[in-house]
Amino acid sequence: MKADSENYLFKQFMGEQRIGKKGIKMANLEPLNENNEEKHLISNISQHLSLNSLHLHTALDAAILEGGLSFEDIFNFWIKSHNYNREVSYTVQVGLKAYFDRNYVVFLSVIIPIIECIIRNNIEAVGGNVLKINEDDSQQLLTLGSLLRLPEAEKVFGKDITLYIRTALTERLGLNIRNDASHGAYSDTDFNKKHADRILHIFLLLGSSSLVK
Repeated sequence: MKADSENYLFKQFMGEQRIGKKGIKMANLEPLNENNEEKHLISNISQHLSLNSLHLHTALDAAILEGGLSFEDIFNFWIKSHNYNREVSYTVQVGLKAYFDRNYVVFLSVIIPIIECIIRNNIEAVGGNVLKINEDDSQQLLTLGSLLRLPEAEKVFGKDITLYIRTALTERLGLNIRNDASHGAYSDTDFNKKHADRILHIFLLLGSSSLVK
């Protein structure tokens, strides 16, 4: 904890650079000021998520190996939630089964888009605009990062959950799992249990949240 606190204080005064693979500067965090408090918060949350990933790993393994949690349990949980969508039922089955089969390439590739779809549908259900108008008057879906910055996201999921999902999935100062996995920035070793555990946790969390209408 002392080392963690010292590291956070160092970032407050000195800032931070996030360097990705091949030496690419992914994000630049300036010393703490009134205009970048959220960025510092996201960076700090990201650090804690990385450090505490072992706890999540242990909890999920205990639920599966000792508690008997099965693929069918999680699938049925999703079916009974407000997120259930018959049109992607088979897709969700394939994705969840892949987690229990330790096929994390398939799990992450399938469930991350499902999570994005769940978030979009929930935001749209409370009146959020999930479309972007292009210059030629065509339309396209907002990216997950843009969706999570809409005021409707906090209305549906709450401020804390929204910030957690942003930090885990779409923020460059965060874990950025969704963007790195979707944009071809992952190597074989990045499709691992640590990232899969985080995605499963978010999937379950979204199923536990009550939709605000």
